This record gives sequence, structure tokens and C-alpha cells, in this order.
Amino acid sequence: MGIKLNEQQLKAAKFLTGICAVIAVPGSGKTLTMTYRIGNLIKNHGVSPEHILGLTFTRNAAQAMKDRLISLMDDMASGVTLATIHSFAHSLVEGRRSDL
Repeated sequence: MGIKLNEQQLKAAKFLTGICAVIAVPGSGKTLTMTYRIGNLIKNHGVSPEHILGLTFTRNAAQAMKDRLISLMDDMASGVTLATIHSFAHSLVEGRRSDL
């Protein structure tokens, strides 16, 4: 992937301790930043993919994150839960885990 992150995106992608919320206007690179953050946590810090939950607002963004993770990490990406906020909340109400 030849796309580079800007300084603020890189700071968010490398953030290590605690919860990281990426909030910005549409088209500013949130999905790309979250994807790199997830890849960084797994590849460089030993976080198990099954311990990562990526939430976004749209199905398109969740699918884009999933596609980018697959290109970065191959099979390891399948363990990461990526979902819309709404589908994840629905899965909690239904008592099950659901991707997209």
C-alpha cells in the first residue's frame, strides 16, 4: 500500500496505551488511520487480532477497513472484528457477536 499517513494520522496509528477515538470530517483518512493502527497493534505489539474491535459508522467504511487489513495482513485480518456501530450494538442486544 503506497499511501502515506500525515503527522496527525501517524500519531493516532502509533498510539499504544488506552482507547483511541479517531473523530474527523468525512474524507480525512479515518478509515486508513484505523487500519494502520490495527495493523501496528497486531504486527508490532503482539496484540491478538481477536482482541481488536474496529467500529465505524458506515458499512462501506467497515468493508474498506476489512479489505485494507486483508491486503496488509492476509489471514491474520480475519480475527479482527470490524463492524458498524449499529450492527455491533444490534449483536449485543441479540446476544451474539457479528461482523458487518
